[in-house]
Amino acid sequence: MRKGTVTGELKSILTELGIKYGFAYSDNYKGNRVGAKLTECYLTEDQRETVKNKMKERGFEYSFIKENVSGYQWYNGTRFCFYNKVEN
Repeated sequence: MRKGTVTGELKSILTELGIKYGFAYSDNYKGNRVGAKLTECYLTEDQRETVKNKMKERGFEYSFIKENVSGYQWYNGTRFCFYNKVEN
């Protein structure tokens, strides 16, 4: 699975929901998963559920969503991780 596909889908969903974010980048995880990090992006539980459901509708399986808060302000944000597209 291409990293850009997951990141692009996440960015379009967040834009659709009116959620602002800073930078976006992605990396491959073990087991055919892709992680996407969006800096300066913090979601409520309802927003997390909405993102999970919209990604599922677009064919991606949920792995995890978690906030990262580190000592580097520019690096803080939310990490999303999804599995490869679901086969229909």
